[in-house]
Amino acid sequence: MTQNNTINITHFLILDDGKKALDFYVSAFGPTEKTKHELPDGKLNAELIIGNASFLLVMKSRNLAT
Repeated sequence: MTQNNTINITHFLILDDGKKALDFYVSAFGPTEKTKHELPDGKLNAELIIGNASFLLVMKSRNLAT
């Protein structure tokens, strides 16, 4: 029996302007949008997929250690 020891790493990009970044990544790389959350305060978080890789666009927050 073969054991699959695959490890997945999800990259987080912490941004000042999620909408601008999302527009850029979509036009530059044509990713699939897996999820997109637009908050009432105008912040935007999204998960994008390019090929077999996924990454998260996360708006900068005082709650994140950056």
